[in-house]
Amino acid sequence: MIKALYELKSGELRLDVQLVPCDRLSSSRGLVYGLGVFETLAVRRGKIILENLHLKRMEKGAAALNTAYDLNAIQSLLVQFLRSQSNSFHVLEGILKVSLYSGDQVKQDDGAYVVAARGYASSQTSSFLMLEWVPIDLDNMSSPVTIVGMDEPMQSWLPQFVGLKKTSAIEYVYWSSLAKANGFDQGVLFDTAGCVLEGTMSNVVLLTNSNEIVTPALQYCGVHGILRQALLDAGTVVISDRITENDLIEAKRVYLINSVRGAQPVKLYHSRKTMTAPISRSWDLQLPDQQVMQFEQHVKHIMHVE
Repeated sequence: MIKALYELKSGELRLDVQLVPCDRLSSSRGLVYGLGVFETLAVRRGKIILENLHLKRMEKGAAALNTAYDLNAIQSLLVQFLRSQSNSFHVLEGILKVSLYSGDQVKQDDGAYVVAARGYASSQTSSFLMLEWVPIDLDNMSSPVTIVGMDEPMQSWLPQFVGLKKTSAIEYVYWSSLAKANGFDQGVLFDTAGCVLEGTMSNVVLLTNSNEIVTPALQYCGVHGILRQALLDAGTVVISDRITENDLIEAKRVYLINSVRGAQPVKLYHSRKTMTAPISRSWDLQLPDQQVMQFEQHVKHIMHVE
């Protein structure tokens, strides 16, 4: 993994950007208190897939954090960083993680940096942008998955953070670990009313028996995924205000989608509900279906998969 850290400060006319040592991040308020947002971008043949949607979502995160950000300046940094990874820029393939943290630190007399002040309140004097590059074959990441329902509901978030990818992701770490410990690839999260929300690292899409393609609304919590947004913008997928576990079980096909892995078909769902007998459902992914083929092909087109 290759990393670079930039300090961002709001200037009078433009964003002031400076490359700084990566260890500066360790004493930032963003890392200490979890004040940050991040994006995970797929790069194919040197092109960042769905870049504008990613950076627009990060812009919303910067506004929620009240921290320095400029979309055009960030785009230039990403291109510069990727070009530094290879002389053959147009063959680059991998994952670029972009994290934006609150800075809010001061330099001591001995030259060391520390968090500007104790306590939760922040002056937001600057922000840090961390870029991390991992070369990887993206074509091997869309295999079918097994999923398990989590029996602890997700609670509502503060409205300004709904839809964002927060660096303070302790719930997702917990649920992902629980799913793995039980032998499943991902967990499925539910709200307090028992309706489907999302996967532990993906959004959920259902192809129903009435030939609808739906995804949960995610009004009060959850991540508004970038591939999900692209499919909504294209009219391929529509939002459903209420998707129950029974709807998931009875669906013609279920997918977990994100902007790195694409659309992963679910081959097995298992309920973890403790109040009733566990329910399982498996799908025969070999059965031919025109709607399935069209949906998967559209996702590949969006993801620039040849």
